[in-house]
Amino acid sequence: MAMTLCFLVIGMQAIAIRHARHERIEQLRAEHQRIESELRQVKAVADDPAPVVVLENADTRVIVPVANRAENRQQQPIYY
Repeated sequence: MAMTLCFLVIGMQAIAIRHARHERIEQLRAEHQRIESELRQVKAVADDPAPVVVLENADTRVIVPVANRAENRQQQPIYY
């Protein structure tokens, strides 16, 4: 009886460990997919850099985005 109980406890422990590993693998897969998606977004933005003009005088810097002629001529913000 004691031996059966011991095997039962060991078996349940093994199942719990396997379940925990499976959960961790699923979490890692989801994180991997999220990171790949973010990387694709970053690469898309990096491949299309927005040209800017930088004007500096002493400790003042003005960054002016240059309008892309292919896009609609919309107002673009000036960053200080």
